[in-house]
This record gives sequence, structure tokens and C-alpha cells, in this order.
Amino acid sequence: MKKANIEMKNDVLNIINNDANSIIVLLSDHGPYLTKNCTVLENYEQTEIDKYDIQDRYGAFLAIHWPKELNTNEYNIEIIQDIFPAILANITENNKLFDELKLKKI
Repeated sequence: MKKANIEMKNDVLNIINNDANSIIVLLSDHGPYLTKNCTVLENYEQTEIDKYDIQDRYGAFLAIHWPKELNTNEYNIEIIQDIFPAILANITENNKLFDELKLKKI
């Protein structure tokens, strides 16, 4: 994990050094399971399961490096699928695209 973190940091710095206007998106589908018994919560009473156990199984890492000149504060990215409409709205300078293309929750 330490080696991977160093390599990822170097990759990001290389991208920024080569093109400071790059949009860099880092995301994961989940992290390493840190609580209880890995992917499932078997053999635990409901009262023993807390928000950290749920976040550990269903949370995802998301980091976005935006160029300084882009205004990204107006987008409410709630789920990973929302990053693509946010990027498209920014690079086309059409802010309506975010609301039109973001995933509708059912």
C-alpha cells in the first residue's frame, strides 16, 4: 500500500507538471475492509453494526484535481457517476449539462 501510494502521488505530479490544466480523477469501488469480518457482516447482532461498518463496505474514495480556472463549486457530486456530467459541463462551459446528464435517483 505504501509503494502504491508513492507511485500514485508521482503519477499525479507528473501529469500536473506536464499539463497543469489536466482534470485528474482518482476513484475506487471500495477500500480495504478494515472492520469486522471483511465483506460481510455475518454473526453480528444489528446493534453491533455501526456507521463505520457500513461505510467500510459501501463507501468509495473519490478525489478530483480540477484546473484552477474551472468553477466546480456549483456541482453537487453525490455519486461517482456524477463526475462525468460535471467534467463535461466544465469543459463545454455549459452548466445545464450537469443537471441534464447526472444520474437521476429513483
